[in-house]
Amino acid sequence: MVAEAIIPARDARQIQQTGVVLDCLYAVKPNDEILPLIRKGNVTAIHVTVAVHEFFRATFERTHGWLAFIDRHPEDLVLARSVADIERARLENRVAIIFGFQNTLSIEDDVRNLLVFKELGVRVVQLTYNERNLVGDGCTERQNSGLSDFGIQVIHELNRLGMLVDLSHVGEATANEAISVSQAPVAATHSNARRLCDTPRNLSDETIKAIGAKGGVIGINAFPGFVSRVKEGKDLTINDYLEHLDYIAGLIGPDKVGIGTDLIDGKTEADYLTPDGLMGVGRYPYKPDAYPPFPWIYPVRTIEKYPDIVEGLIRRGYSDDHIRGIMGGNFLRLFRLVWGG
Repeated sequence: MVAEAIIPARDARQIQQTGVVLDCLYAVKPNDEILPLIRKGNVTAIHVTVAVHEFFRATFERTHGWLAFIDRHPEDLVLARSVADIERARLENRVAIIFGFQNTLSIEDDVRNLLVFKELGVRVVQLTYNERNLVGDGCTERQNSGLSDFGIQVIHELNRLGMLVDLSHVGEATANEAISVSQAPVAATHSNARRLCDTPRNLSDETIKAIGAKGGVIGINAFPGFVSRVKEGKDLTINDYLEHLDYIAGLIGPDKVGIGTDLIDGKTEADYLTPDGLMGVGRYPYKPDAYPPFPWIYPVRTIEKYPDIVEGLIRRGYSDDHIRGIMGGNFLRLFRLVWGG
């Protein structure tokens, strides 16, 4: 795509309002402050995290927290157990909440626990966070081993249950084996191109192409350390963000990319400190070669600024149909394939 193509003016909000707008990773807590932001962004659905480093019991508590939040806001929110729920939310001017894991610690050592969490509403399961777990290696682990035997069992059970395999934060060998093992399309809900930003958290061209060949979708991440290390500490722009979208779309097509901003509206640095005061999540500090220190200045400042993404796509020459796909339709199609209905 040409970054500054001169094209006829089109209404970004009108394009956005004629399709589903779905952020495939909105890294927020359940709190009332996010509701007006989501409304201003004309967002139909958000994928939220109910577990990162939590084991079974703590994940149950976090999931209950989101369920209670949805229950308190019946006029605004609906739990997305199916594609039909997302489509219904759009028609009823509500927001669909998609539950997902960013790790498989929650199931501990028993694949049967996946069924429990599916019944609680979880529909997206990331295999690892940054570190090694029982399934395989994360992307910042010092080794690059593939799936364990348990990991293969987990993928087979996710396929059987109709839950989406997410390869964000997953080590390269583990991710590529997961793509081969899975009988269903997979996703990287919030990941970028390593060729443009050299960090272990981003995807190699090989993995990007393999996800696309499997029929999957990659959500472009707005976390500054995954957009550009060259501009670290400087204000990033929508164009910096869309460079990753352009690049990945060039490898696998505009029908295989979406939005997974990883925005942290309502969170602060304190939310990311380990018990020892290091920058991280839970017990695990972030490695500095993959995660820059605060402040984290996103190219997409907040969810209410999503029309800016549409305007950037218009400037780059994407058609209205491709824009609607990128802003949500592509992930919706993937969900229908994996979840059914």
